[in-house]
Amino acid sequence: MKKIAEKPVMCLSGLAIAFSSNCLSAAVLEEVIVTAQKRTQNVMDVPNAIAAFTSDSLEAMGIRTARDIAIVTPALVVSSTGPITTPTIRGVGGGLTLVGLDPSVVTYIDDRVISRPSAGFLELENIDRVEVLKGPQGTLYGRNAAGGAIRVITKPVVEEVEGNVRLSAGNYDYGSVAGTANVPLTDNFGTRISGAYKTRDGYADNLGSGTEEYDDQDYWTVDAKFRWDMSDTVTANLILGYWEKDDTMGQDYRTAGPLELNRVVAAEGPGVASDQAGKVSTALTDKDEAEEYSAQLRFDVGIGELDFVSITTYTDYDIYQFVEADTTEVSEIEVANYEATEDFYQEFQLLSPSGSDLTWIVGANYYYSEGSFESMLISSGLGLGRSDVDTTAWAVFGQLTYSLSDQFSLVLGGRFSDEEKDLATGPNEELDPVLVVSPSTEDSNGWDDFTPEVILKYDFDYGMAYVKYAAGFKSGGYNFPAPGTPVLDPENLDMYEIGLKADVLDGSVRLDTSLYYYDYQDLQVTRSLPIEGGGISLVTDNAAEATTIGLDFDATWLVTDDFSIVGGFTWMDGEYDEWDASAQSYYADAEGNLGDVATPGLNTVPFDASGEDQLRVPDFSGFVSFRYVHTFNGGASLPMSLTYSYTGEYDGGFVIEEETSDLRRDSVDLVNARISYVSASGNWEFAIWGNNLTDEEYPVSVEPIPTGLRQSDADPRTYGADFNYLF
Repeated sequence: MKKIAEKPVMCLSGLAIAFSSNCLSAAVLEEVIVTAQKRTQNVMDVPNAIAAFTSDSLEAMGIRTARDIAIVTPALVVSSTGPITTPTIRGVGGGLTLVGLDPSVVTYIDDRVISRPSAGFLELENIDRVEVLKGPQGTLYGRNAAGGAIRVITKPVVEEVEGNVRLSAGNYDYGSVAGTANVPLTDNFGTRISGAYKTRDGYADNLGSGTEEYDDQDYWTVDAKFRWDMSDTVTANLILGYWEKDDTMGQDYRTAGPLELNRVVAAEGPGVASDQAGKVSTALTDKDEAEEYSAQLRFDVGIGELDFVSITTYTDYDIYQFVEADTTEVSEIEVANYEATEDFYQEFQLLSPSGSDLTWIVGANYYYSEGSFESMLISSGLGLGRSDVDTTAWAVFGQLTYSLSDQFSLVLGGRFSDEEKDLATGPNEELDPVLVVSPSTEDSNGWDDFTPEVILKYDFDYGMAYVKYAAGFKSGGYNFPAPGTPVLDPENLDMYEIGLKADVLDGSVRLDTSLYYYDYQDLQVTRSLPIEGGGISLVTDNAAEATTIGLDFDATWLVTDDFSIVGGFTWMDGEYDEWDASAQSYYADAEGNLGDVATPGLNTVPFDASGEDQLRVPDFSGFVSFRYVHTFNGGASLPMSLTYSYTGEYDGGFVIEEETSDLRRDSVDLVNARISYVSASGNWEFAIWGNNLTDEEYPVSVEPIPTGLRQSDADPRTYGADFNYLF
């Protein structure tokens, strides 16, 4: 059969040793292969700060979802509001991003962009590797990649018959079955089919009259990959995917702040709400329902010495979401949301051959999206309206690398981006309200920008150093459901970075460090604003300016062939240079007058954030992972891993009084561990694992709502066992 794809053995993945059966005999620091610059490269040759992990290393460190990647990527912070996941890299990316707004960190599955944050609870199934690209990716990834990019690359179709079946079980009645089958059908055509089903009881008990448990999981997914070597120079790859969920994952909302100051509790008594981790109080009975269909078609064509690439992707995604917005069992403010998005993307690339003094890539892409979002108050049947946003974007880009000498090379890149958003608001259509009050409006705005990149790279015997300037651009947009707020201006970012990558001590130690400075203009930040008649609405607006200085450091030490230590840390210092923002207070009115409220309740007050630390930016975060493999005389092995992660304190909102101190997230210490037995043949493995072994209680989000503060908690201690059979 004609060879369909390479199947490299990679014992080292980014920052961690991956102990597969092929690696146990001689664990060495091998090359880490990435495609961060849209061509295959050793990560040590790429002048960019990248954290890269194989599926084996992620599994060993207890990383099971895209949100968990932050545990072993100190520069990454992931916050969640229900199913909406918001990644922040080096302090860039936080904010409310409903239809009309976009995240500042772009997430990809292979070549397909995940445009909606409510589809961001990615389960890491059939994964080959994950790449976290730190800093603005304005040239090659462009649109809304001001903070960086997260790339999830799935396993390719290969030439052999192979596959696996994995069974998992754990506490909270966790159960999972997953499998993959790779089958070559002819000498030039093959397929890879994978699927998974996961179920789990809720992490939070409901004290109210609604659904018995919250933050449960009921999820399944299936993917089919097809590879056709049409000729010696043309290869086609098609990926079809589907997933759906019917659960309350991430919806464990409870009261934060003083319980007695919740407006509903003050009126009804303390028995209607909970301020304890693992306990919620709601009358909601509906679960979130979401599904996504997707397709990717990629052609790789050899044209002489050049490579031509065509990428076409399509996504159809929708979700019904039911939100507890007063954190009590009283049906005061409970919201039903519906979001639907259809995305189409087309990109063309032309790449020069590698290995010459001048290498280059040029390309163009087109993106079109139709998005809808509508909302309704469940208790009253009041329709809050519908927002339809159509987005049309196109770009041209290019990057070239020229070798000035045997050691110095110059990288020049740039992208011109043009984007237009058309807005139409009106009454609900999908949800069926009793009363509709939303006016109908139409608007259209467009933005364009040029984002350059300049890198001077110096190669030496055991590594390389680089000096880099890169710009990032995130388009403007519209707030919803907050009509009447100004149209957002684009967010722009200039980055200056010095980096060093080196293999030292005879290749037993790998270092990757970078020092960077960020200069923001019109940074898009979510804050709360008072609404007429009392209460709070979350909106996103432009902070005038902000600056950040930071240091990333990652290292791998292969102490012996059997024992390794990997780890890293990030130090950041960021502040707003100028911003007329807002803060929360229980004892001030909307104008900021203390003591002028008859009954204490959360209000939004003006606040000058100039000189304040950036929100959701911890000063220091880090992790360390220890790996040891004991090999028995017969060839069987016992891989063991222990991973510790620390995330420093940061503010999710400005804290101006003790009663709102829950907006400040304390530092978090997490411990994960895994031990497995791998058979001598390498055909099967049995493992036991535990995550958050110290049962650390901490929030993934704290935010203001009309009745007070609302909190969603991170996963408690979990443990279980896996059995994996490979064929």
